[in-house]
Amino acid sequence: MVKKCIKSILILLAISLAIFHLLATNPKHAIRLNGYVDIGRIIQHGRDLNGREFKIIQTFTRGNNDAAFLHLNRNGWGHWHIIRSERLAEDSTWLIFTWFGGQSNFQIVEGRTIFNWQSNQLVYGTNAIKMLENLEELLPHGVSVSISQSNSEFVIHLQSYREVGDDEASISILSTFDLQGILVEHGFIE
Repeated sequence: MVKKCIKSILILLAISLAIFHLLATNPKHAIRLNGYVDIGRIIQHGRDLNGREFKIIQTFTRGNNDAAFLHLNRNGWGHWHIIRSERLAEDSTWLIFTWFGGQSNFQIVEGRTIFNWQSNQLVYGTNAIKMLENLEELLPHGVSVSISQSNSEFVIHLQSYREVGDDEASISILSTFDLQGILVEHGFIE
């Protein structure tokens, strides 16, 4: 009788672990457990600088439906977890989310190897007054832009490998200009 009870407990434990593993390997599970609605839109899916799979996702909070960006990582077991999240403040029309992607390149200049990491910036806004067009012409050289817009709501995805400064204090070119100021100056947002 005792052997049957132990065997039943072990079988239930094995089934529970299998179900947990199946749920944890789905990114929707990590998103829902942390109070977000679901995967709204996958902005980027790739590998980070350590070779781990990651996703940048636009979603919304449960209840008040605030826009949010999530950075999910997949660990060695295949389980997804949120490593960073940002959501639109209640009284704000502007959200910026920055990360370094998995892409990198290098060049040899004067016998030195210089690495350039892909830097990314997402800008979410709800205050566009016209279509966001031809932004590439207004941004610094070396910055690519992708825009998704629906009426006054928009998502701008900026990417660059370009860095400024010397090797010791180089920073991403994305942090050197004021995108919000550029959009206001050219009449794209209020």
